[in-house]
Amino acid sequence: LILSLLTFVISYFIISNDILVLPNQAVLLVSMGFFGLSVIGLSYGLFSASWDEDRKGSLFGWQELKTNFQRVKEARKEAK
Repeated sequence: LILSLLTFVISYFIISNDILVLPNQAVLLVSMGFFGLSVIGLSYGLFSASWDEDRKGSLFGWQELKTNFQRVKEARKEAK
């Protein structure tokens, strides 16, 4: 999220000091890309954490990701 916001500050500095000509679309796309990566990272962090208090999670959380995603899918089916 910070990189998404810093994109505007850095691009303003580059453009105002005539270092480089940056198209507005490039600044917007880079900012949106960083924002999208932050959303993906936050979602991965949420789903890859161990939701069982008594169980320690793994380093990357692949098994926890599968388990937690399955729980969410089942809860959505029950809610319908």
